[in-house]
Amino acid sequence: MHLRTIEDVPLYQTSLRIMKFWSFLLQDNWRRYVCLIPYVIINTTQFLDIYHSEESIDAIVRNAYIAVLFFNTILRAVLLCINRLDYEKFMDNIRLLYIDLMDSEDNVIRALVRDTTIAAKYIAKINLLMGVCSCVGFVTYPIFATSRVLPFGMYVPGIDKHESPFYEIFFVLQVIITPMGCCMYIPFTNIIVAFILFGILMCKVMQHKLKQLHNIEDEKAREVIIWCIKYQLGLINYVKTINELTTYTYLVEFLAFGAMLCAMLFLLIIVSTRVSFIKFSNNFSEYFRLKQWAKW
Repeated sequence: MHLRTIEDVPLYQTSLRIMKFWSFLLQDNWRRYVCLIPYVIINTTQFLDIYHSEESIDAIVRNAYIAVLFFNTILRAVLLCINRLDYEKFMDNIRLLYIDLMDSEDNVIRALVRDTTIAAKYIAKINLLMGVCSCVGFVTYPIFATSRVLPFGMYVPGIDKHESPFYEIFFVLQVIITPMGCCMYIPFTNIIVAFILFGILMCKVMQHKLKQLHNIEDEKAREVIIWCIKYQLGLINYVKTINELTTYTYLVEFLAFGAMLCAMLFLLIIVSTRVSFIKFSNNFSEYFRLKQWAKW
């Protein structure tokens, strides 16, 4: 099997191409900054809006949730840029391991690789679809409001965000940057899911090899055992690398979204209007989508 570059590996092909387009992986150009700079600015205005807000508690909780989501998106993107070479080196290692497994003469191993690839592609498509639905929900719920509201809270000193033409300008800007955030957040998750699925695949391959020991001769069994030991050491390094690349990112997300879950459950008790319920439902479904990713 010929996979010349990491872009050819089907486990994370689509997500990696999205990351490459926005120059978070494989290249470094102006698109990265077109994504990051507006998000840093608007995330700052979100936290300022929470600090200066005189709205009801349910509105503050919703805005805080979205501000935390934006912050985590920026955190992922920045750490990905900082560790870009480490990610690319790791994915190239996966490319070599993937080729070895696909070139195996064992039909069972090739079938395991195919199943893992199908699962990774399926999860990536579902996550991208749910991300698009979340984006649509975020930018369309102001239509149902009885007064002027923006998809995301923001505070600009000296400017009333609800007055024309500032409201229209801010609304259009938020609609434009929302898909960009989706391209930063979800492909990263899909790539990490692909890493985890491939690690599980490596465990299954080694398990399959060990199960076949009783069917082979002693000398051949010795070779298989030595191979499994070396493969196990490679698997340990594989998991260690994933932990080094992602542990602190997911620690911050765990703490942030754990706190927001408590706040959102409190919001469920006090929510009263239809618009508030729609916004709360969208945020709550987004949280459980993140939990589903974590489970994978």
